[in-house]
This record gives sequence, C-alpha cells and structure tokens, in this order.
Amino acid sequence: MGDAQTRVLAAVSFAGLLAAFLCVYPMVNTSAPGSGSDRDDALNLAAGAVLHGRFPYDQRTYLGNLITPMPGAVLLSAPFVLLGTSAWQNLFWLPALYLAARRVLADPRLALLLWWSVLGLWPAVLQELVSGGDLLSNALYVPLLVLWTARAAP
Repeated sequence: MGDAQTRVLAAVSFAGLLAAFLCVYPMVNTSAPGSGSDRDDALNLAAGAVLHGRFPYDQRTYLGNLITPMPGAVLLSAPFVLLGTSAWQNLFWLPALYLAARRVLADPRLALLLWWSVLGLWPAVLQELVSGGDLLSNALYVPLLVLWTARAAP
C-alpha cells in the first residue's frame, strides 16, 4: 500500500467519523438527563462567556452542574464554540493525532494502523466523539502539544 492509498484511506476514515458525528451528535445533544453529555455544554457556556468578556465559572449546565473545565481547555475550545459547538474539537484533534503519528513514525501505514487502533479498540473514543464530550480532546491535545513543543525546541 502506497502513500496515496494511505491518504485516501485516512480521508475515507475521517469522512466516516464526520458522518457519524453529524448523524448521532444531534440526537444525543439534548437537554434530557441520561442522554449525551453536558461537558460540551460546559465548554460552550464557559467559552461563550470568555468571548463576551464575562467570568466563565458562574453558570451551570442544563443538568445543573458547575462549569469545571480549566481555563486552557476553555480557551482551546473557543474557536470551535465560534463554529457552533465545542464538540467540533474532537473532529480536529483526531486527525491531528493521525498527522502527528505520520510524522513521528515516518511510515503512513503504521500511522494509519495506530489511528485505526485508537478508533477501533477503545469504544470510549467513538462515544466521546458522538456525544461531544471533551475527554477525548483533552487526551489528545495535551500529548500532541507536548510533542509539538519538544519538536520545536532546538
């Protein structure tokens, strides 16, 4: 399998993730207790408050929970909140994982295998993706930012 085929498989895989998100997220993103997650709501409220110059931690989610994401998570989610919801960040960080793996492993096939392993062997990854939760993004952006920082250092 060549590099072009690997890119096509990665693109098709991402398209599948996008389709799953677009189909399932609207169904689970309800205000009903027991369906979906209010973690995306917490980031949406907090980032929205920051973008409007207000304190982000004096609100509650639709389930009555306090806003608990740390300021870094709120700031990293802000661009996605501007797109409509913080849940979009999962669809940014998952491909970023694949691209980082391609670079670090220097083999697109191994990177794709690693990416598929993450997607296929941990059901929580797909659950976080379709529910809009931030645990997936948190688990991805921290090591990716550490990796990018380490690679940028002389």
